Amino acid sequence: MIRLQDIADMAGVSRTTVSNVINGNTKRVSQETIDKITRILKEQNYVPHMGSVMLSGHGSRIIGVVLGFATAHGMQSLQDSFVGELIGTIQTEAERKGYFVMLIGGEKIEDVVDMASRWNVEGLIILGYDEERYRQLSRKLNKKMILIDAFPEGEYTFQNVGVDDYSGGYQVGEYLYSCGYHRALFIAETDKDSDSRRWNGFKQAMEKQGGFCSKSRLIVVPGEKRQRLSRYEELLPRFLEVKALAFSSDYGAIEAMNYFFDHGIKVPDQISIVGYDDSIYAEFVRPRLTTVHQDIHQKGVISLRRLHRMIEGETSCFSNVTTTSTTTTNNNGTIAQLLKRIDQMQKEAVIANAANQCDNCMMNARYNTKPISICNCCNGEYFSANAGINGTACNLFRVEDVRNDETVVLRLLSYDETTTEVTCTTYTIVVKISCIGAVQCFEPINCETLCSQLV
Repeated sequence: MIRLQDIADMAGVSRTTVSNVINGNTKRVSQETIDKITRILKEQNYVPHMGSVMLSGHGSRIIGVVLGFATAHGMQSLQDSFVGELIGTIQTEAERKGYFVMLIGGEKIEDVVDMASRWNVEGLIILGYDEERYRQLSRKLNKKMILIDAFPEGEYTFQNVGVDDYSGGYQVGEYLYSCGYHRALFIAETDKDSDSRRWNGFKQAMEKQGGFCSKSRLIVVPGEKRQRLSRYEELLPRFLEVKALAFSSDYGAIEAMNYFFDHGIKVPDQISIVGYDDSIYAEFVRPRLTTVHQDIHQKGVISLRRLHRMIEGETSCFSNVTTTSTTTTNNNGTIAQLLKRIDQMQKEAVIANAANQCDNCMMNARYNTKPISICNCCNGEYFSANAGINGTACNLFRVEDVRNDETVVLRLLSYDETTTEVTCTTYTIVVKISCIGAVQCFEPINCETLCSQLV
């Protein structure tokens, strides 16, 4: 049995340093040393005594990953490529930071409460919970929580990491219309959550290009495979008439492609298919599937890093992180659309609600956009810039201008942690959109206050 001293000897550090890394007391330990010790612990399959860890007062070093659904696409959820890649990414990132990962079945809230309490998990990353289930859990369990792909009816009041599903759906609609498929149908597994947002983006793009797109073009298919294929048989004449189908997932798209193949219908000659996710399924199918890419790896990285910051005591009023989706290998267009939407929505809010409050509002409407923070697409870390030569680092910005989907001009904002006030600086920076991997939004700043700060 390998001992703590053995790990210390392999790493060339003291026994105390190894113990500090295991127990999370790493303020005086370099990241290089943490990574080295963590790697050796993994290679040697070293498992610390959990009772000792918890008695140390530094927590269990366990993060729970809650899987809120047992099945996906009619099969066990862990067989789904999206779920597998997401959990694998969280596991890798957690190990790098010296944490262990516990998978918790989350269909019954009581089971989550029991496991999280019994093992004293330090935080939870939750997949497959809506707002109501989250609130039920939070009332019974006082733990740090990050949700993935949760969709509240109103504003976000919980920590969430998601993808810009609306933009992804919009791209699909825009793409199919440009190819001449003006009557394409959208095939979804539900009329809620991400599928609903993808449909709304698809619908908006179709209407922008060519007029009204009725809800009759949204087809919600059964969850059980046999029933789903039976529904395809009923709809086959309509499918062949419209000549194009957009699916809310790659799994659904490829299942339909197989169905058409079995019935002697050629894809894409007789009917075109578009998927969503850019999963491993899309990589192997022939003919190649046109699909919307969402960065599942980035979702996992950002989720774990945000939870880690919460566990370490960092407070933030951020509630939602939106990662990108794109039908091409270049994310620029999607991020640019997202930034433009943030800018436009806030301009409209100023015009509607604040025009009579401040004489300067109409002139400076563009400055009253949502304060945002951005994540680097390479490492998922927050991007910061200095306000002046000797200024403090700023990681809050306001959109000034989006230039041809290539660069964005951002105004630096200053945040006072003591007063929680955000103030506008006179400094701006130019950032390549291709370097932005995710965007987070704050609540808007009071327009009157802001206008008085502008130079």
